[in-house]
Amino acid sequence: MIRKKGVRFSDKKHSIKGIISLAMGIISLILLIVLFYLSARASGSGGMVIGYMGVAILITSIIGAFLAYQAYKERDVYYNLPLTGLIINLLIFLTLFVLYIVGLVM
Repeated sequence: MIRKKGVRFSDKKHSIKGIISLAMGIISLILLIVLFYLSARASGSGGMVIGYMGVAILITSIIGAFLAYQAYKERDVYYNLPLTGLIINLLIFLTLFVLYIVGLVM
């Protein structure tokens, strides 16, 4: 069966870095929700394992935001995936950063 190609008005493609950034953001968001749940079940005393996982998610969100920024600088690509990945990763980073600052102050 021959597949019909639709009308293409540009040669734009989805950036691989943008797709990876969005995937990293979604995975980080899911893991962050799981960590919040585990911490709530442990009444806020989850221990070092949850802390290490939080730091790993923080580093993952920084890498995802960096990849989204690199994808946003590319030419002739669609910018919706890098922009969505950048927003998700920055929101996760800001959430964890504020949480760590509050934890240091208290």
